[in-house]
Amino acid sequence: MPKVLSMKQNQNDSVIIDFFNRLINMGVHPDLPIIESRRVKMLNIIALFCTPFILMFLGVNFFQQRWILTTLNLVNFSSLLLLFWMHRCGRYLAAKWVRIILSVSVYTASGLLYHNGTEYCLIGTLVISILVFDNKWAITGLSILITAAILAVTNFHIALPQIEPILPVRVHIIIVVSLLFIIVTICFYKRIQYDYQKEIEAKQQSLLVMNRDKERLLSIVSHDIRGPLLSLEHTLHLYCNDLIGKEDVLEASESIRKKVSHLNNTVEILLQWSTSGMQGIQTHPRYFSLLDLANEVVSFFEFIVQQKKITVNVGIPAHLGLFADRDQMAVVFRNLFSNALKFSYMKGEVDIVGALVDQDIVVSVKDRGMGMDEKVKEKLFNIQQAPSYGTNGERGIGLGLLLSREFVVRNNGNIQVQSSVGNGTCFQLRFRQAGGNQPVPAAV
Repeated sequence: MPKVLSMKQNQNDSVIIDFFNRLINMGVHPDLPIIESRRVKMLNIIALFCTPFILMFLGVNFFQQRWILTTLNLVNFSSLLLLFWMHRCGRYLAAKWVRIILSVSVYTASGLLYHNGTEYCLIGTLVISILVFDNKWAITGLSILITAAILAVTNFHIALPQIEPILPVRVHIIIVVSLLFIIVTICFYKRIQYDYQKEIEAKQQSLLVMNRDKERLLSIVSHDIRGPLLSLEHTLHLYCNDLIGKEDVLEASESIRKKVSHLNNTVEILLQWSTSGMQGIQTHPRYFSLLDLANEVVSFFEFIVQQKKITVNVGIPAHLGLFADRDQMAVVFRNLFSNALKFSYMKGEVDIVGALVDQDIVVSVKDRGMGMDEKVKEKLFNIQQAPSYGTNGERGIGLGLLLSREFVVRNNGNIQVQSSVGNGTCFQLRFRQAGGNQPVPAAV
């Protein structure tokens, strides 16, 4: 029985907390500017802070048959309800004006009739007016109006025969509550400004890092692009001016072809990476044969495989399929296989292996080439990595691995690497399959 009561109590607490959270965030939505959403939230919190005190004075005045004060308390309470309703309807500016004008009217009338310390409430209203408005004319006008109201309350008194004076203890309570109201308002607004400043500083730091990375990336890419173009331009210049013969041109053409091929690959990766960074690439998963994709990638690099006399071992079952975006996975496989070839020695071996492990699809691309140390591995998926060079001097900028990791993550997978200097490198892809292994078409 106590356990049941405890569960009910927890449920009740949860309902109450949820109710107050909804009130505090009334009218706050993602489309609002950050500073405006914080102001709306601040006004909601202030309204909640004032509500119990206004209701308390409303009840006391009602039982003491102070009908004028009761009416003023009702107007004040109604303005709080109206504030929440207008925030919910998205009428933020109107909500500010209605709440402030009604507050000034109520506190001025109450102070003139009862001299009950509402000048401190007016000071709090002045603070709120300055904090929630940006328009200088609105701030100036309200400041003049509220200052005049404060002067009127402190210097004038409307004596009516049916009005009994307020006890000093109630005046002290109003003064204390008003000062607490001012303190809470200023502290909350300082918190808003502090959070806003932190967010701005974080974005500035992010922009600085992005700008530094962009400059470094452009420097690396420009080096990769200029080299092949200068070689081509120089060779054509010599040939057009009859400074070299056809035999020399044929000899130089192979070197130029390699460089242009590398340039094409670099530009392709750069375009894919930049498009992905701008959220321009959409992922459309479907089942396809991993073996067909692996054979397609191996065929794509046939020239390099023959040139370096690499033995390629493809060990993927014909029935093994993957639910992912095939085009994106083709980019991943090409990048990993290209790296494996680049860092393999002449007459080396590269393995492409796939299997179903604990309902996950695991694919490995392994070479027996140069390998890398821990320092290089730590920066492998970071744009801060230095350009790398293969066994035949092939140069890369590392964007392929950045793009590959992003595509793998987009397709519900992860990528890991194992490597040591002189012992080669193994990239392992693991994909979580929602429905397990599925049949795939016999050919794609």
